[in-house]
Amino acid sequence: MKFNDNKLYQYKPIIKATVNLIRLVSRVEKEKDQEQKKFVPDHEEYLNSERYKDLQKQISDAVVDEEEYKKDTDPEGY
Repeated sequence: MKFNDNKLYQYKPIIKATVNLIRLVSRVEKEKDQEQKKFVPDHEEYLNSERYKDLQKQISDAVVDEEEYKKDTDPEGY
């Protein structure tokens, strides 16, 4: 496949997409700190919730079960 850079810049949709991408990246960089500050309290609350603790327990139980299954020399029971 031959790629000609000179013709690429002639297509308006590509130019518009590039400009919109630059605007989006700029906006994300500007608002990143504000959004992160809003997120931190919610995240801390979630980490202290019972739901999170139950999920962590389920994950650790699943890991233990998986390790037992891996150690089984005959998982099919033959």
